[in-house]
Amino acid sequence: MLVADGLGHHVPKGYVDFPLAFSVTVEALNLRFRKNARRRA
Repeated sequence: MLVADGLGHHVPKGYVDFPLAFSVTVEALNLRFRKNARRRA
């Protein structure tokens, strides 16, 4: 995004915010499932 902005191209904020929120959600689910798996083992 910074490179595109530097070259004069506008990048909509949603193109960065949605993938960021998605990856945070997936990582939170991974942490929860790993924690539950450790308890069972």
